[in-house]
Amino acid sequence: MKYLGSAVTGLTLASLMFSGSASAFGIGGAVGATGERWRYESGVREDRYTGGLFFLFDTRLGGVSSLHYRLKMGTASSKPDGEGLRMTGTASSHVFGYHLVRQEGYSLWLGPRLNLVSYQQLHDGSSNEYEGSVMGIGLGPAGGIDLNFSKLTTLAVSAGVGAQRYYLDYRVTTADGNYRDTSRTKVNATSLYLNMSLIFHLGKRKSP
Repeated sequence: MKYLGSAVTGLTLASLMFSGSASAFGIGGAVGATGERWRYESGVREDRYTGGLFFLFDTRLGGVSSLHYRLKMGTASSKPDGEGLRMTGTASSHVFGYHLVRQEGYSLWLGPRLNLVSYQQLHDGSSNEYEGSVMGIGLGPAGGIDLNFSKLTTLAVSAGVGAQRYYLDYRVTTADGNYRDTSRTKVNATSLYLNMSLIFHLGKRKSP
């Protein structure tokens, strides 16, 4: 999982190279919510909920091309449905979308989505101290609708499902130091998410 950072950097640089040929691109913000079903190597299952706030970069590849790349980067937190480990960290998603329908006022798109997360702040609501991290990588289909309110703004709504793999590697110590435990395990997860974004257009925009 040490290569996650390199993967994010490579994807971002590649997108910026493609965006050089685009006539318009956009920046904005997004909020997202995800429901996940975790299945540990031990067979234990757990329902979790994730939310986040993100910076967004979007480009329509090749100007009037039907392709676009959408990057979201920001903070994310994950909590269980009940008692358990709560996690806070950073996340990014990379969507390569194909516009099935493109009109002046809206467009419908579909494509693959890569999701990367890194949780560095862990706690369980007690005085226990956690050291380590939880890393995740996921892939799945995404789809959405972009509503163009004007030549300058777009409201985007997207949703999808995904398959996620998490890598847990942390140590927990009680406040008095009398108990220590280490968790190194893998988790397979399935997810269902919904995102809403507000995008501001920059550059010269061409009609579909």
